[in-house]
Amino acid sequence: MPLQDLSGDLKLRQAWPRIEQNDQYLEGKIDSHTSDTNNPHGVTAAQVGAETPAGAQAKADVVQSNLNIHMSDLLAHLSPEDRAKFESIEEGAEVNQFAFATIGTILATSPTDTITFESGTGISITYNPTLKKITWTATGDATPGPHGPSHDPDGSDPIPALSALIDAFNALTAADIGAETPAGAQAKVDALAGVGNTKTVKQIDDEVTAHLADYIRQPAFATTSGTSTAYTVTLDPAPTSLIEGFGITIVPHVDCGASPTLNINGLGAVALKDQKGIAITAGKMVAGKPYTFRLVGTDFLADSGSEGGGGSSLHDWSAYTTHQNWAGTSTAIPAASFATMLDVTGDGQLVFVRADTSSAGSARNPDIRMTVDGTAYTFEGVDAGANRQGNMLLEPIYFKSSLKIEVFNRSASAGSFWLDYTYLLKTGTPGESQTLLTSSARKMAYSEVFAATDSDVVNITGSGYLLGIDFSAYYNSGVANLLGTVILDGTTIMNGRILFSPYASSGKISTFKGPLRFDSNLIVRHRMSTNNVSTAVTRVWYTLD
Repeated sequence: MPLQDLSGDLKLRQAWPRIEQNDQYLEGKIDSHTSDTNNPHGVTAAQVGAETPAGAQAKADVVQSNLNIHMSDLLAHLSPEDRAKFESIEEGAEVNQFAFATIGTILATSPTDTITFESGTGISITYNPTLKKITWTATGDATPGPHGPSHDPDGSDPIPALSALIDAFNALTAADIGAETPAGAQAKVDALAGVGNTKTVKQIDDEVTAHLADYIRQPAFATTSGTSTAYTVTLDPAPTSLIEGFGITIVPHVDCGASPTLNINGLGAVALKDQKGIAITAGKMVAGKPYTFRLVGTDFLADSGSEGGGGSSLHDWSAYTTHQNWAGTSTAIPAASFATMLDVTGDGQLVFVRADTSSAGSARNPDIRMTVDGTAYTFEGVDAGANRQGNMLLEPIYFKSSLKIEVFNRSASAGSFWLDYTYLLKTGTPGESQTLLTSSARKMAYSEVFAATDSDVVNITGSGYLLGIDFSAYYNSGVANLLGTVILDGTTIMNGRILFSPYASSGKISTFKGPLRFDSNLIVRHRMSTNNVSTAVTRVWYTLD
């Protein structure tokens, strides 16, 4: 087969068969010529410049290399698959482009067509080229679209169902929705306010506000600030002034000092005093305990109705009033009978009692029956003959509501009996302090007398408590009576009372126990009924504030 002509303007598809034919033809020629060892050209070695074997091999290698390059040329030697692809390419085909075919109902109209995404009211669009993502976000700040205002039936584009609903709503009557008539509503308001009430809510609110600020009818309660001698509190509602009867319960934040004051809402310091008007002593009010006061005059006085934070302290005598009978007044008691000598109600303590008689026989040192808060107890006496001292009790007896003391005449005949006693009734708020220990001075007075004229054992001006007296006497050369006198704040509670007379070579003693309160003066006197026959020895114990 002769060589095919490749000249002219040939398409690759047209030229390719010819190229392959030429290739096969040349290969055949070369193979035939190579295998011909008969020197078909009659060329001599000299003519052809015969090579050595090595030179010939080098030239052969060059040929082989060129052949290999030719064989690897994909354009010259296509595989069947590539040939099929080339054959499927239409006339006028172009290089591939980035494009879209269809998005929704939008068709591409050119190889480089473009589609645009637009944001709207309340919608934003963000693009992420790296991730090839488009994000639509509802921002929440949308405003009504053009259709919104037309939802009203008067609009240009009403919604039929909504229009019907609005018409139905407008047609509703009070009865349809259970609405109250004015008269019915008024009746319910009247029922809520109360029958016959004509006050407005504002008036009632004003009354409640005024009631909350009424610190007379409802005392305030507050924990203090400030110092131990200058307490302060802040109340709400705030009082505008402090008026008579103003009540308050305070809980001190620290134990009080001497003569403490209270300042409420900056209205000024007011002295805190006990119910008797005596300044509170240091330590009487204890931190964390409640104490109630009322404004009386210019002072806050302890409220007698308050138990306060002192609890059941029975040694804070300032919270009690003292009562006694040391006069020696006698009472006639029938034989084998009891007679009531003391009957008192209240909360307090009995600190001293002695029953005695001037009668002879078994009646001396009589029995005592004591009824404490409704329960009776008997303290038995004993017959001591002429040297009687009386049936005496010095231990305190506490009572919460009542105390009754009866004396029993064990004699077969009537007789005269007397009862000496001292008791305290609670009238204020006890503190934890002990008056005996917090007093400024604790003193004893002593005196001996032989004469029949009064001699002062103690005569002082001041305030404090009489704790007790021991009247005693002993026989010298004759019998004489010992007489005693006690005066508190100008009031004589024992006036030249004949206490006893010592017998030959003997002595006797008569004891009286307080505390008895004195606010200005205390006088204790003694004397013998006869000069220089017996000696009186008297001891007095007392405290000063």
